[in-house]
Amino acid sequence: MFLFLHTDDFWRDFNNYKSKGVVFIREPAEQSYGTVAVFKDLYGNLWDLLELKQRRPNSAPNHCSQAKYDMLLSSAIRY
Repeated sequence: MFLFLHTDDFWRDFNNYKSKGVVFIREPAEQSYGTVAVFKDLYGNLWDLLELKQRRPNSAPNHCSQAKYDMLLSSAIRY
């Protein structure tokens, strides 16, 4: 996955998108880094709808290197 749509309220946006016909191909899941579901855009691209858990600055999850965690945070689209 290389496209991330970051949200501050996962369930608000997930329910809103579903009500508007957005097709989710992976249902919501609680992961160590936050809540995520995968949806398909009009062109077939797959996006992660993602709400990251609140963490201390520079505090990567145990399964993730700090560099990878920083890359994930910097690539998230904030809206």
